[in-house]
Amino acid sequence: MGKLQLADVENEYKKFPELKREDVQKIREWMEKQPHLPKITDLEIILFLHSNYHRIESTKTTIDAFYTCHTHVPEFFAERDITSHELKTVMDLVAIVPLSIPTKDKYTVIYGKLLSSDATMFSFESTLKFLTMIAEVVQRENGAVHGYTFVLDMEGVTMGHVTKLSIGTVKKFLHFLQEAMPVRLKGIHLANVVPFIDKILMLVKPFMKKELLAILYLHSTNESLYKFVQKDCLITELGGNAGSLMTLRENFNKHMLDARDYLLEEEKKKAIEEKRPGKPKDSGSIFGMEVTSYAAHHSDQEGHHESGTGFQRGAFQLIAEVIYVMSLTKKTSSRQNSDWRSSYASQRPYGRFWAPRRFLKHGLAFPQRTKEGCVVFYGALRDFDPSNFDMAEIFKLIIYVIDLHFLEQGPATGYRIVIDMKGVLFGHVARLGVLPIKHFLYYLQDAMPIRLKGLHFTNIVPFMDTILALIKPFMKKELLDILFLHTSNEQMHPYVNKECLPSDCGGDGESRDVLIDKYYRRLIEVKDYFLEEQVTRRVDEGKRPGKPKTAMEIFGVDGNFRKLDID
Repeated sequence: MGKLQLADVENEYKKFPELKREDVQKIREWMEKQPHLPKITDLEIILFLHSNYHRIESTKTTIDAFYTCHTHVPEFFAERDITSHELKTVMDLVAIVPLSIPTKDKYTVIYGKLLSSDATMFSFESTLKFLTMIAEVVQRENGAVHGYTFVLDMEGVTMGHVTKLSIGTVKKFLHFLQEAMPVRLKGIHLANVVPFIDKILMLVKPFMKKELLAILYLHSTNESLYKFVQKDCLITELGGNAGSLMTLRENFNKHMLDARDYLLEEEKKKAIEEKRPGKPKDSGSIFGMEVTSYAAHHSDQEGHHESGTGFQRGAFQLIAEVIYVMSLTKKTSSRQNSDWRSSYASQRPYGRFWAPRRFLKHGLAFPQRTKEGCVVFYGALRDFDPSNFDMAEIFKLIIYVIDLHFLEQGPATGYRIVIDMKGVLFGHVARLGVLPIKHFLYYLQDAMPIRLKGLHFTNIVPFMDTILALIKPFMKKELLDILFLHTSNEQMHPYVNKECLPSDCGGDGESRDVLIDKYYRRLIEVKDYFLEEQVTRRVDEGKRPGKPKTAMEIFGVDGNFRKLDID
């Protein structure tokens, strides 16, 4: 293939008559007033304009997002030397190639497949870095095209590869794909889907907007794929005429090596936050979390946090009801596309919640407050069998306990939430759902009317890093700042003093069994109140001034996907 051959700008105007020189000039003039953005070529401006269907304001947003990602996501956009050990390893383990024959709709096909089922050396971040580099080379050589279709062949994917997935990495890449990459994306096709595809989708779907979900297709057979990507377009191994995968891979990888100098030069193009007009952006403002400065606090660290989180408060009842309704469990996953309002009645009944006490998890507020006057909400497993574990049910119980305390005790000067991990097994982690975690943390940070002083995990397990990987992407910096990890209850004493703790937690209070029995009886007594509340204390979206809110809009999986106009 030889050296990089950039697309001819004049030919771009001929290919797409709707592309106007004056629009390119408008973007050029706008960029000259943006000191934080790099200088880019007319070809690059054309690619951004085309991906946004020639909408000027959307193009500006995409350009800024693209180079901001280059600054704040070094996992994909730094150290892009194609001859490095990291990228050579990726090229040995995966094949990602553009195919020469477009679909009947004139869409360019990018095909990817693992070359080894051994997950030992596999790096999800490095593979995505390689993919973004390929996308830049292909786009700048092809110029603007009618659309792109990705075909990801899952043959050879194992659970070992899935364990290498990082939620933070997934979130960043999907942000880039949906908000910054200058492509008209027409389809993502997962071919030869694996039996555990549901587990993979559980990780990625919370970060996918509805427009992207609408063009995500799963194929268990090649015939299913052929309906979208015609057989002739595909590699020989899939019955097509595009050539054998190994030959295509060898030739294209050589071409990527030839593009080394170009890619290293492009790596320098990024947003300079110190020069951005107004407030500089950081990872927290872009991705909804503080990615780089996280440090879990241990009790042996000096000092502790006294101030509240300062979270913005939202519409309390609306978010509360959405939390109850939208929790994704094994029982509700098959109905996830149904209207959430119609399923409301079945999502917050008292069925399992009012089960025999032996199934009821510990969930209560300690009667004794801390020395600083904080109320302590406590949660722990009572039944250690993972097959009985339901994260959504636990979150529901926590909310009931907090609601009951507010109802009878009123507000306090501060609150601490303690999660006792004694008895937690890796089998429990395997049953965690991303959506319930996302929903509960949204509720905790944006809607729950409490001054939260600390979120404490005590008796932490060896695989705590795996649990943190699941929850950190949904935690704001303020919550991360008051997250504490303790290897024992004694290590909590600087925050939750011994006098507050139950006797079976090394404290001076009544045992957890005694306390939970009291809570259980009281919850039974006020059952009618909660049943009435779930009907009356709700937002009526039909009466909201302006546009009604939906669950997808609230939780970030709806909205105006800036360029995935589905033709």
